[in-house]
Amino acid sequence: MARQEILAVGVKENEVEGKESLTIQSRYSVYCGNRKVVGDPKLRKVKRILFLAVVVATALAGLRWYDRTRIELPKVAGLSIEYDHLANQETDPFLFSGKLMDENHPRWRQYRRALRIYPDVRDCLVEKERESEQPNLLKIDWRRVGGGASLGVCGFRIARSLKDVERIRQWLVNQQFRVVGLSRVFSEGYTPQYETERIYIMEGFWTKQQYRKIHPSWFVALTGFDPVYGHGLLFEFSDSLTVVGVYPTSSIE
Repeated sequence: MARQEILAVGVKENEVEGKESLTIQSRYSVYCGNRKVVGDPKLRKVKRILFLAVVVATALAGLRWYDRTRIELPKVAGLSIEYDHLANQETDPFLFSGKLMDENHPRWRQYRRALRIYPDVRDCLVEKERESEQPNLLKIDWRRVGGGASLGVCGFRIARSLKDVERIRQWLVNQQFRVVGLSRVFSEGYTPQYETERIYIMEGFWTKQQYRKIHPSWFVALTGFDPVYGHGLLFEFSDSLTVVGVYPTSSIE
């Protein structure tokens, strides 16, 4: 083959009879006839910038939707609720299904941060109530607490403070949960194996719409598809009706 020499950027090579001429359109793009041989990095960079701009615009739209959604939190139906005492980690160590949550518990890594943030029931309330001598336990700070381990810890703190089953039911009603009454897990003849074993449960449920007021989702906002169709808060009680566990539950389609 005859040797082809590139003279300069944007200048054709010596043409060989019967062959397409090779043209360098830029420092980074090479064309053989009308066919692009090497992609243009500058063009790829522009495409990446446009893609990032779309992502940012979508994220900002999601944030605006997120802010609007989080404003609509559960409204407190009653003025206040009586409580037995103000529970904290020292007076009422956190239990998970009747077992003490400490470094030896298999779920310790899941709960240790929430236990550090919410050592006292006051920490679970809106800012105004945290400094009150007689805080209103109905005013949980949903924006801050959210769900997951934090809600489990705060639910436990509040339930231990209320102490009474009926007060706990009233608290759930005030937070707009649909409450399923106390039910026994084991038969009447069952003998508890340890003092804090769960024997009874009581659960409150939110609809999908109520749940999304507390837990907005960009995916749901953009696609209209929501795999969660229900959300609950489960309270566990010992044989003596002492709260021995609280954790959130979700129903998935």
